[in-house]
Amino acid sequence: MSESPEIVVPGTETKPLGIGSMIVKIFSEPSAVFESVKVKTSWVMPVLLLVLIMLVSGIVSFPYQLDMQKQAIERNDKMPQEQREAALQQMEAGRGNIVYAIIGAVVQAAGGIVFLLIMVGLYMLMGSVILGGAARFGQVLSVAAWSAIPSIIGTIVKLPLIVSKQSMDVRTSLALLVPNGKLTDPLVGILNSLTDVFIVWTIILAVIGISIVYNFSKGKSAAVVLVPTAILTAIGVGLASLFGG
Repeated sequence: MSESPEIVVPGTETKPLGIGSMIVKIFSEPSAVFESVKVKTSWVMPVLLLVLIMLVSGIVSFPYQLDMQKQAIERNDKMPQEQREAALQQMEAGRGNIVYAIIGAVVQAAGGIVFLLIMVGLYMLMGSVILGGAARFGQVLSVAAWSAIPSIIGTIVKLPLIVSKQSMDVRTSLALLVPNGKLTDPLVGILNSLTDVFIVWTIILAVIGISIVYNFSKGKSAAVVLVPTAILTAIGVGLASLFGG
């Protein structure tokens, strides 16, 4: 059964918010932001912020990401010894090389954008195809982009901790209850992906946004957001476990 069409009373149409207001209201009144993007799509600013923070984070955390990759290679018994030693030597040679750090950061930022677009595609698959709703690509992209603001906040919070700890293993999730677990352990991966405070915040925002642009109930909107999240989490945890040793 399809949702009832939205009835707009003349003179009560939502007026688009300015960027400054949207940045403030995504924290204080997120529904107003998503009502605004329903009228006029707005995704450039949050995407630019996301790219910027990922570039900075990628460069600053490069040596700690390198350490994590080296540990994964050292634990990988399936890789021949000669190949393992060659890979470790090549990685060590790149330590302190700013060009490598920049390239890694650019790849990381590009991966973040690809992930965002995949999420948009899955939201539209769930919302438009499976549940029969109607929303434009730009609206759903705007919802996904503004919902990513907590991820930006999370990176800003975690980056100093990563530098201080000199490790990528910084947790703001229930994975804290598994102190001896590696980041590549399935349980740690699931907890980090589904109970991290900033990811939960993102999910809540996305549910609110999807409910507004699709005119869905909160239950339907939760399904639109949580099903893709669960699928991508399972894939990510599986890959981390496979390649992380």
